[in-house]
Amino acid sequence: MIPAKIQKIGGNVAPNPKTGEIAFSNIEEPVDLPVLESRGSLYSVLDFSGISAQTAPLFGRLVWDTLKDSYYSEIEGTPLQALEKALTAVRGRLLGLSINPLPSMETAPNFELNLVAIVKWGQFLYTAVLGGGKIFLIRGMGVKEIVCDSSMEVSFASHPLDTDDIVMLTSKHLGNRLSFEKLLTTLGTLESELAISPNKAAELALIIKNTETLTKTGSNSGKKSLSNLIHRFSFKSKSNVNENPGLKKTKLLGIAVLVLGVVLVGSLALSLRDKQTVATSPATKVLGSSTDDLNAKISEITSNLSIDLPAAKAELTVAFTTLNNLSPEDKRKANFKTLSDSLTSLKIQAYNISALPSWREASMPATLGVVRAKFKDLTFNKKGSVTAYSDYVGFLYLVSPTDSQIYKATPLGKSFTVTPWLKNSSDVGKGLGIAVDGNVWVLDATSIKKFYKNDSTLFTISGIDAPFNNPLALYTDGDSDNLYVYDAGNSRLVAVNKTGLYKFQVALPKVPFTVRDLVVSETAKTFTVAGDTQALSGSFQ
Repeated sequence: MIPAKIQKIGGNVAPNPKTGEIAFSNIEEPVDLPVLESRGSLYSVLDFSGISAQTAPLFGRLVWDTLKDSYYSEIEGTPLQALEKALTAVRGRLLGLSINPLPSMETAPNFELNLVAIVKWGQFLYTAVLGGGKIFLIRGMGVKEIVCDSSMEVSFASHPLDTDDIVMLTSKHLGNRLSFEKLLTTLGTLESELAISPNKAAELALIIKNTETLTKTGSNSGKKSLSNLIHRFSFKSKSNVNENPGLKKTKLLGIAVLVLGVVLVGSLALSLRDKQTVATSPATKVLGSSTDDLNAKISEITSNLSIDLPAAKAELTVAFTTLNNLSPEDKRKANFKTLSDSLTSLKIQAYNISALPSWREASMPATLGVVRAKFKDLTFNKKGSVTAYSDYVGFLYLVSPTDSQIYKATPLGKSFTVTPWLKNSSDVGKGLGIAVDGNVWVLDATSIKKFYKNDSTLFTISGIDAPFNNPLALYTDGDSDNLYVYDAGNSRLVAVNKTGLYKFQVALPKVPFTVRDLVVSETAKTFTVAGDTQALSGSFQ
């Protein structure tokens, strides 16, 4: 059987009724070319047990979101280093934090998590394993297991790829029972076998074929590295156990001559390139007599959200090209590393600041009208101290910075019963906004605070390019992946996910009224900001 580009086999949507085991697969192939070039595509298979059937899908999504967001938010270092940090983030979240509303690992003694993740970046494969699970590389009629360091709880490895290579990720139980020698013959029947085995819920495989479409990214497109060339030779020669010793020596000598020849030719080519670069692209021609112009552009894009984004992207592309084509001597003169790091960070920022496709007057969203009506009808002697309020499954949550308290209004006939919700008085800042999705989120002048089960819990925002400046409204709900903040001082809508990682921002025109409320639809990719009597609606793609 020749799999398609990506194929998933096995795995059920509900945990095994006897063992509670369940497996998930996840795929992230960025459509944004700069992200694809810098970080590649991410694939994973995870299986776990010891969690209820109702909680399992949420837990699987939490693990994947932590892995994906941590990996793609790491803008420095190699893909392998970013993958190491992502696995560390997953492990740290599971071991060091209480996963609300899930139990922590310390309170779930039967809990087990196994995670296998790979990054396909150009013609290279980076792999990571947390707990169990296996990774197989199928090349032609040969099979090889990519073995990570089994002595480590979290382990990593890297491997070159050829076109038409097949990479197979398996959950722990499937990997343990697959015969290494018979994997090629087993592959054709595996799909039907797993499909009729409902009690093997944790048996799952994700199969990725390394086609030309997948490998044309970055500078590795269509190229075979020296290490790849040597690896291909050694990979194929391993299958011939009875090879003649004399022939083996001849092949080894041939490899040595090949390596030496490639090194000499490469050195000559680099030397000629350097001479040509010095003659045609001196630093004074590319960057001027100093780096003032480039630093000015960096400062402009960093601080000005209303910048002409297409022009900025074009200028950044030119800056990257010219900087990378400088000779070694010119790179030293231009403080190459500092500029390169700044441009890399800036490129991601520029691509994450999106222009507003549409902006129009709007009526108040129905959900917002219901919440305002409930607050208007509320009888509460401290109503004047309430600065923000939000509705959740019929209940009304009220922020009162004066009392450092969040109040909960419970429907009782045609009226409400209002009681303090926080166990202990907590700093709720200025209480500029509130949103509820099971957790209670409170926006203040500089941050977002998270509360769960009547108490505060740790939440930190990371990766955002500029701090909040006069934020006025906050939105999320149980169906939203992100938290959304209307940041008036920076004229933008900011999205961060529920682990605190910055996702994107939308540059907005000035709003001609004081914003009191914000409503966002992730499905329709629309949002509405509302004042006391006016509203504006926009869309983001």
